[in-house]
Amino acid sequence: ESFPYEGSIYNALGQINMRLENIPTGRAFLERARTLEEEDTQLQPLRDTLRQYPNHPQAFYNLATMYARFGRLRISAEHFSQAISLDTTYSPAYLGLGNLFQRLGSTPETRTEYAKRALAYYSKALALNPASAETHNNLGLMLLNAENTGKALSHFEQAVNLQPNTGFYVANLGFVQYKLGKHGIAIETLNRALMLDSTLYAAHETLGDIALYKKDIEVALEHWQAIPENNIRGNLRKKIENAQQTNR
Repeated sequence: ESFPYEGSIYNALGQINMRLENIPTGRAFLERARTLEEEDTQLQPLRDTLRQYPNHPQAFYNLATMYARFGRLRISAEHFSQAISLDTTYSPAYLGLGNLFQRLGSTPETRTEYAKRALAYYSKALALNPASAETHNNLGLMLLNAENTGKALSHFEQAVNLQPNTGFYVANLGFVQYKLGKHGIAIETLNRALMLDSTLYAAHETLGDIALYKKDIEVALEHWQAIPENNIRGNLRKKIENAQQTNR
């Protein structure tokens, strides 16, 4: 695709396919055109700001962040890099690049390679701004995925110390405490996360896992069944079914 984000091209392709009675294909192109038009409506004010302030790293950063939200990763990376070229001490752009590289890679090998680059950007972001809770949290997630659970714990603790009322930081801390077998403190932490944000369903799942480990099946089911049906994935559904059979 030479112009993957040109809504007018998708619209034209949709109209052509509709006239040719290729209805599903035509509808897919038209839906893509509609999505791109909506995205461009949100991007335009940020593009205008960048034109107005071409020497401000934050203008590039804000636009890069929106591009990343829409999955336009290559142009997002270019804008984060532009922010850094204007100010090599602008830590949010390093964090943004770290987050981007965490999303890349279609094979285990490429994911490992991109993770190394993400780690380098996160490390640079933290060197410039050690008080960034988001960087600590995201670095913790990366270390957790790499099964470096001890180091992940340290970064989650720092994230929560910096922003104690951010529920998903607290939930991540609780999860890694559970992974390290610290069940008592994990229960306290996960319940605190749910008090901050009742929609943190992963915290309910982990609390259920701890209860199951303690052979308290009724409590496990209470936590798992507190999760809305459309948030129950295959693995969790299997755990619920097994627990219900055991509890009969």
